[in-house]
Amino acid sequence: PLDKYPARLRPDQVAAYLNCSEDHVLKLIRRGALQAVNMAALGSSKSFYRISRKELASFVKTRKDA
Repeated sequence: PLDKYPARLRPDQVAAYLNCSEDHVLKLIRRGALQAVNMAALGSSKSFYRISRKELASFVKTRKDA
């Protein structure tokens, strides 16, 4: 269940929940299929994504309904 995860998940946590690779989660984020917030400092070249439990639940529901 998602409630055992923190309110904002890292991509590796989302990957574990979805049983896929972290690279796949990052591709979903970049394509806009999975909404995430980039928490990186301004001007940083490295992304620091967080995905809300609510967004992940919505993503999973959308995929199940398809």
